[in-house]
Order: sequence, then C-alpha cells, then structure tokens
Amino acid sequence: MQVLFLLLLIISDPSAAAQAHDVYYQGSLTPLNDVPTFDHGYLVVYDLDSRVDVFAPDGTLMYRVPAKVPGTDWAAIENAAVDSDGTMAAAVRAGSAAGHASGGGIALFDRKGTQIRFLDTGGYLPTQVSFGPDHSIWTIGGLAGNAANLAADYSTLRNYAQDGRELGEFLSRSSFPYGKDLEVGEPLIQPMMGGWELRVANQRVEVILHRAHLWVQTDLNGHEEGRWNTHPNVPNGRRP
Repeated sequence: MQVLFLLLLIISDPSAAAQAHDVYYQGSLTPLNDVPTFDHGYLVVYDLDSRVDVFAPDGTLMYRVPAKVPGTDWAAIENAAVDSDGTMAAAVRAGSAAGHASGGGIALFDRKGTQIRFLDTGGYLPTQVSFGPDHSIWTIGGLAGNAANLAADYSTLRNYAQDGRELGEFLSRSSFPYGKDLEVGEPLIQPMMGGWELRVANQRVEVILHRAHLWVQTDLNGHEEGRWNTHPNVPNGRRP
C-alpha cells in the first residue's frame, strides 16, 4: 500500500516550501492513529509492538527496532527524534513483568538501527525528545507516577549530552499556576505516542504542554522567552 506524504517543513525552515517534494512510503504508517514523526528528512513510525520503523529521506525503510532497557522486562518507545547525522533518540518507558514501573530514559541508535547507548534519567521520565544544533538531546517529561511525586517540584524541560551527562534543567513544575496534581510533562492522552510536543528550531526550544494548555518558548540556554495560552479558559495569556 502506498501512502503519499506532502512534507512541509515550515517550523524548521520558512523557505522549505520551495524545496518541498513528494515522497512515497511503503506500508501502513499510522497504526491506531499514532502520528508519525518527521525529523531532518527521516520518518519515524510507531508500531503496535513498541517498536519503531525508521524511513530514510528517499522513502526506503532503514530499520525496525525496539528499545532495550537494562534490568527490565519490557520497554515502550513513546517518542523519537532523528538528528541530522541519522542518529535516533527515543524516549522510553520501561517496567517489569509484574507491572511495576521501573523507570525509563533515552535510547540512542545509530544509522543502522543498533542501540548504542541507554541514558538512564533516574526518576525523571522523558515523554518527548528533540535534537539541538549541538547534537545534544532536549526532553520534556515528568516524574514516575506515585503519590509522593504528585506534589513534588521538578524541572519539566531538560537537556542531555549524548554521553548521558545532564546539561541543564528548566521550566520548574511549580512555575505553572494550576492544580498541584497535574502532570504537565505527560502527553495529553495516554498512551499517546508520536507527534510533536517538543521542537528545537531556529535557535529556540518550543514546548507544548497540552494538559497545561500552554506553549512555552526558551532559548538554547533554557531561558524562558514567553508562554502563551492554547486554551481560551486559561488566564494570563502570555508571560514574558
């Protein structure tokens, strides 16, 4: 089955409309309505078995892979991004056969689909990833869902080097004025995979926090430049 995608890169390059072209991909690309992610010419498709299919810029399938997390029985890829050199980063949530949450982190894959590294992010669980121009990995996420963490403060936006070093933490949960038991870093609908809620483009980090009804923008140092309401019933439309 052939599915035609018109690839418009307005967010990352305003001049991309003049460069747009048609690419044909083989197969069913949207199982259960999980939205594929298009990044640097690569397409990531989220399968039903927690694997992802990664297509090259010419539309050919490069590889199909799961994530592996040491010490766990299962791992689900919630979101993935592909860098300009073909490296893929995946936001992963993992657990045990007994059903107890075991945490998560970021899995890194090379151009051949080999998992080259797993970045353990501790109690912080990334839900979205995006590469910066320096090839570092930006994430949004939340803490593991237990009673103690529902009231805890933490940084929802974080930046990691590919060797696992944390480069910065930004956008504290307490800076968002709404119910303390709202997980702002979580996707709008669980188990929602794919799509875009975090993008790094034009020297800016753009974050969509669906449950908070906010679009937040920072520079590449994590300094907040503005936040805008995405819902008419939320007060304080922009805070510089």
